[in-house]
Amino acid sequence: MMVYDTDFSSGIYTGGQNYNDNFIDKAMTFKDVYKRIEQPPIMIFRSLMENEDFKQMFILSLCDMRNISFEKGKVDAAHKAMSDVYSPLVKDTYSRFGPAYAKDGFDFNVELFRTFLDGRYDVFIDHIKKSFDTGDAVSVTVKTTDDAKGGVIVDTTTLDLDGKDFSGKYFPAYPITLTADPKAGKFVKWEADGCTVSAADSPVTTVTFDKDCTITAVYE
Repeated sequence: MMVYDTDFSSGIYTGGQNYNDNFIDKAMTFKDVYKRIEQPPIMIFRSLMENEDFKQMFILSLCDMRNISFEKGKVDAAHKAMSDVYSPLVKDTYSRFGPAYAKDGFDFNVELFRTFLDGRYDVFIDHIKKSFDTGDAVSVTVKTTDDAKGGVIVDTTTLDLDGKDFSGKYFPAYPITLTADPKAGKFVKWEADGCTVSAADSPVTTVTFDKDCTITAVYE
């Protein structure tokens, strides 16, 4: 159900320019469905959205994926690494088996893929807002006093805090969960600026917020 059909993903037939299409909204409203045929995964999805607990987890997961897994710097690095590996192999394949026109078009299409990914990152928070009427998102910054001593897990995703802070967009209607992730040190407490933590001394805490805020994991 979760991976039903990806033929039209990533702007493959639009030159990477349909990154602004809100497919969440289409699934929620059943508008503009391809060929308007019966699509059981959409019906299952809409039923799941009637469960408020599942809906909250789903929205938080979307935010986490956008903010962490598909963060622009991470995506660009992965895109380049994979392009460097596959570009010569694909071109050799086209040279041997054809079609000839596809060889010169590979690099062009690879860049269109990146255009789609970068564009979708920019608009995705607005897609969530429109689809679920969440209100405006705010910036949540998470840091640690010493990343060598410990890190932080946001909801279910471990942050890469190696020498840098994390900042992502989240919706005040849906609190996030932070979990201390000790390495060489010991977790002491959470320090919150502009938000509220449910348990400052607990390794696991729930963060509520209504504006831009910062949470710091203190290690010793």
